[in-house]
Amino acid sequence: MSEQHITVLKREAVEYLNVTKDGIYYDATFGKGGHTTQILSHSPKKLISTDKDTLVTPQIIQDNFQFVNSDFVQFLKTTDLTFDGILADFGVSSVQLDTPERGFSFQKDGPLDMRMDITQTKSASTVVNEYSESELVEIFFKYGEEQFSRKIARAIISKRPFSSTLELANLIASVKKQGKERIHPATKVFQAIRIEVNDEIKVIEEFLDLAIPKLNSGGRLVVISFHSLEDRVVKHKFKSFQNPCTCPPKYPCRCGKISLGDIISKKPIIPSDEEINSNPRSRSAKMRVFERKLLLD
Repeated sequence: MSEQHITVLKREAVEYLNVTKDGIYYDATFGKGGHTTQILSHSPKKLISTDKDTLVTPQIIQDNFQFVNSDFVQFLKTTDLTFDGILADFGVSSVQLDTPERGFSFQKDGPLDMRMDITQTKSASTVVNEYSESELVEIFFKYGEEQFSRKIARAIISKRPFSSTLELANLIASVKKQGKERIHPATKVFQAIRIEVNDEIKVIEEFLDLAIPKLNSGGRLVVISFHSLEDRVVKHKFKSFQNPCTCPPKYPCRCGKISLGDIISKKPIIPSDEEINSNPRSRSAKMRVFERKLLLD
């Protein structure tokens, strides 16, 4: 039975957005609509939400709300709107994890899929059954920080083709054997495959670069990530937005690059103990906030 999807850092995320009644906001990752609903409770002038998952069908009907079935990068590239706040939750939804047919889970048997956008051709099956050993080693280490990357890749090559998630997860467990780690042996590899299938790191970088210019003066970008690779990208991007100067330290700036704003969250905002107890999946969440510099007319 699927676990109920619980929106992570719902109250904190919307508080940091500073929602006002005359503001226009964008929820880039609708999911099950938890953050969207919370934003709408503050009665903004307009809220647009997007999700590239074509199976997402919002039931919200309000004059100030619009849903667009779109990838957030593509949406930001094509919209003429600017926003007083943008929110993005980069986590995989519980619905995706708990639906075996989507192929995200190593605990429920399903096809090797993992596509967030079910219209794309590359899937987990593509990665597992067609990538070379060296390519598998690279993504397992780079995106999963898996210390047994080479051993697991070699085992996959020798046993493929694979058709199901449990088949792959059981192989990984047999290669690693249960050690002192509290997480399932297949966790890191499945994370790595999912990131590769959906090109998640590159997409996040592109999204952040597009989002900042779409913020009005004083507008805020609120980002929630769920693993260290994502959070590292957000942290470094925010630092470069605040201080883009590339000139050598102790020398006058000659590059002419100006700050785009300020990092509001000096340290990542994390869920409370109470939230983690009620929703264990929230324990890895980290939220960072950036505020757009006041723009001159």
